[in-house]
Amino acid sequence: MKKLLVLVMAMLFVAAGCSGTNEANGKEDTNSSDNTNKNDETKEEVNLEQLLQQLEMTADVQADADKVDFNFQMKNTGEKAVKLTFPSGQQYEVIVKNAEGEEVYRYSKGKAFTEALVNKEIKPGEALSWKSSWNYKQDGERVEAGTYTADITILPAKINKQTIDAQPFQLTQNFEVPSGEQTFRNVKVTENANGDYTVTGEARAFEASFAYNVEDGHNLLVPEQNVTASKGAPNWGTFEFDVKIAKDKLPSNGTLTLTLYTKSAKDGSVENVKFVKLDTFQPE
Repeated sequence: MKKLLVLVMAMLFVAAGCSGTNEANGKEDTNSSDNTNKNDETKEEVNLEQLLQQLEMTADVQADADKVDFNFQMKNTGEKAVKLTFPSGQQYEVIVKNAEGEEVYRYSKGKAFTEALVNKEIKPGEALSWKSSWNYKQDGERVEAGTYTADITILPAKINKQTIDAQPFQLTQNFEVPSGEQTFRNVKVTENANGDYTVTGEARAFEASFAYNVEDGHNLLVPEQNVTASKGAPNWGTFEFDVKIAKDKLPSNGTLTLTLYTKSAKDGSVENVKFVKLDTFQPE
């Protein structure tokens, strides 16, 4: 009977010891798992931060007489490829505000985008590019001339499967909306030789007629000359003409300025003036 009691007690002690060992091991496993998760989370945060740093966004805004072009890109400056995941077919947003901060244009307004995920990969040293345009219209009417601000945002939701909580890819650019009554556009000057230039461009002038002269800030080097564009207003007509100035009349220090203008049909006064630099001279 005593032997049996001793045997039972021994078995109870062994069972208690095993239970304590398992509990200790369980706590150790739990702590190990927690540490691993924390390390993984820290690693993920570091990786996302590095990815954001190696993606460089740039934007360029070009405004002309009838529209403004928004050109922007995302470049991968890192050594490994990056995958951007967009939550829908809308990959970017452009919002334009006037000087009072009022919204006058939103790229996404009135547009329908696919709801499917869109993935774009950017290899090291390469870039993704986008282009959007606005015709200066708000609710069908052209906005007033003046300074406007464009907020351009690229909208990935994930980078390499890691979720982005904010919108880190956004740039703001200012630009000028010209008057809707602009008469000359896309004017270019080609220098053929010293004092010899070819001028091309587009004009929107009454009966396609306009004039020009050239001065150096002190002297009138080319008196008024009349030009006829290929079409008259309200259409845009193309034009091309040569400007030739004798070498002995060229300034040794100064700028040759071409002045384009129209004349009023009522009283002949000068209107719609546009100044174009022909050339600049500096003393040797």
